[in-house]
Amino acid sequence: MTSDAPESPSKGSVMDSTSSSAGGGGGTGKAWVADEPGSANSNPDKSQQDAESPPIVEIRYPKGIEDDARAYKLREQRRDRWKLFLEILIVVGVLLYGAIAYRQWHTMLAASDNFTKALQTTEQAYVTALQKTEQTNATALQTTERAYVTFGSKSGELGEFIDNPKPGERRIIVLHFYNSGGSIARHLAIHAVTDNGVPMSSRHRFQGPRGDIVSTGMSIERDLAADAEHMEYIISPWSQRELADMPEGKRFSVFGQFEYCDIFGAYHCQGFSTNYLPNIKQFVPSTAQQCVFEPTGPNETPGKGYKEIEPCEQPNEPEYIKAGPPLVAPTPSTTP
Repeated sequence: MTSDAPESPSKGSVMDSTSSSAGGGGGTGKAWVADEPGSANSNPDKSQQDAESPPIVEIRYPKGIEDDARAYKLREQRRDRWKLFLEILIVVGVLLYGAIAYRQWHTMLAASDNFTKALQTTEQAYVTALQKTEQTNATALQTTERAYVTFGSKSGELGEFIDNPKPGERRIIVLHFYNSGGSIARHLAIHAVTDNGVPMSSRHRFQGPRGDIVSTGMSIERDLAADAEHMEYIISPWSQRELADMPEGKRFSVFGQFEYCDIFGAYHCQGFSTNYLPNIKQFVPSTAQQCVFEPTGPNETPGKGYKEIEPCEQPNEPEYIKAGPPLVAPTPSTTP
């Protein structure tokens, strides 16, 4: 490096000083060497100030170096601007990505909600269909497997007369009933009469305060197995002479109703009727009346605290699970 600044005088250098008179025409010149003995200094303060002042240095670089420095600075500025621009782009990209991600998340939530609703709808439809299928299957099972009790024997015989084992007593009428179903008929009760004035009561069940269950009715109850027959006995209201002296075309009627429960807890009641023709000595079918379920009166309960329940025991009741013989309240019986 080069410098145009003047070099400062060093200690021991030679200094020249001239002085002239006011006229300038003549003068004397004196020369001395600093720090030499005998030298004289007219301004010692100024000399000391010049000796202590720092040097002034000006540095000059070559033009190529300065151009390179300016180009580097411009590149630094451009790099900073690009860096700032890239940072702004990154921030904008992050914001856009966040917005897109939020929208996709919202769309996924909506799709998930729609899928959940569709799944719930499908599940409800499946449950409903399953329930309907179960109900249909249960109904079909009940229809095919429940008990079917009909009036008449398996061979179609409705009734006949038999002699009374007691001498001098009236003859006995035997009525036939048949269970053509696939399961047992429980609590089969038959109400057979020969007089229109005789009332027929229906089967009723009552539950006591201690959980005991009592059933009421006019006839004795029994269970009838599948593909089994039952014979009901009643005393004939007509003597043998009345039957023999009966005019041509006159009929003697026996009618009534029978009721029973199936294994599914359903109650069934059906009317029946038959006429006896003395000329052919045979019971023939006749038009039967519909079964009438007679309600109980307020004073017909077995006792205090008893409440009427379903006529048949339900599958969830202890009486159904035990499958024991029903407890029948004392009632008049027409069985000999």
